[in-house]
Amino acid sequence: MWWKRVEAPSRQPFSFMESRAGDLSMSTSRFGRLLKKALEDVSREDYPLLGAKLGQLIRNHDHTFHPALYGADSLAELLSAQPDLGYVERREKGDLLFHHPDTTPLTGSDNVSDTHSEPPRFLKQDLWQALVNPHADTAAWFDLKNCRLHFPAHNDFDPGQGDEPERYLQVPPIDQKVVRQWASAFIGRSSVEDPTGLDEAIDAPDCSWFRTLSAQLEQRGLLSAWTAFHREQVYHYWDSWAQSHGIASHIGFARPGQARRNQKRRSPQRGLREKLHQVIDDMTEDELRQLLIPARFLIQTNR
Repeated sequence: MWWKRVEAPSRQPFSFMESRAGDLSMSTSRFGRLLKKALEDVSREDYPLLGAKLGQLIRNHDHTFHPALYGADSLAELLSAQPDLGYVERREKGDLLFHHPDTTPLTGSDNVSDTHSEPPRFLKQDLWQALVNPHADTAAWFDLKNCRLHFPAHNDFDPGQGDEPERYLQVPPIDQKVVRQWASAFIGRSSVEDPTGLDEAIDAPDCSWFRTLSAQLEQRGLLSAWTAFHREQVYHYWDSWAQSHGIASHIGFARPGQARRNQKRRSPQRGLREKLHQVIDDMTEDELRQLLIPARFLIQTNR
């Protein structure tokens, strides 16, 4: 018997983007719903979750989800857009770790089982100021040659001088739009019964919005939680920026025990100065015009 050979139709490589045309731009909204559903099966003790494990958990709820087709960068971007569900950490070997939202970001341990036993980290005070209070005198620059942070406020350092200006990389301050997004995410995860006034504070056009929001959260007993959440996001911001430029993020953190010693040694005047800077940052232009500053300080500033 003669058999007629039939050519099998050529099979194209499977693509999640093709399987759901345009749905990969499903992006953050649909991915967030899948992630939230997947995390319902996870206990606090199971964190941090490896990227592969997390991908399998999501796939259990949607078999069309193939994390390998995204790649680490795209998957990390999707996870980073869900701060109320947790935060993502990029490891040196390219692995992803997804942390519980209530844990201190990025302990720096390469051993997943040891992440909860690591001591808390403290960002260097000067770097913190450069990130959250962006001014010319609080800027931070990274020396790519010597792997050091420089702060112009402490010395006569000028990245524009010298024969190698390209060796210095400025650490970008955190945009206020990003901080407002953090605030919205915090309010969403806190399940505030009466959010009256909170959204208005976040959307306020003037620079005093942060102080107004903090005052309202304090009235609701949420100021400590907000402060911790804000600190975690700042830490994560620094870690992400450092890793994206191939910089060891631990350079920006005080050595174990150093932060506690620095707090004990810090003079009352230093604490007062920091509070004053924060108040001035939040003032309106009319309020700033009412400040009385001795002329000698202005002369010293312009030298």
